Amino acid sequence: MAAAVAERALHHALHKRRVNDLIRDSLRDEVSEQPVAFFCECESLRCFESVWLTTADYETGRVNDSWSVRAPGHRA
Repeated sequence: MAAAVAERALHHALHKRRVNDLIRDSLRDEVSEQPVAFFCECESLRCFESVWLTTADYETGRVNDSWSVRAPGHRA
């Protein structure tokens, strides 16, 4: 049972990561320093908090495979 919950939580976090990548892809041609709302990528099934980042900050973070968008105080 615990393994199923953990797997579901991981799937949820990966889904939010894919959505964030789609958000960034949709803005690829935009040149703006204005922050954009990305989803927190924590594994909480109830978390849909926004994390405001510039697209440059998002791209810089994505270079590191272990980096993910997190609201303050949220864990993996």
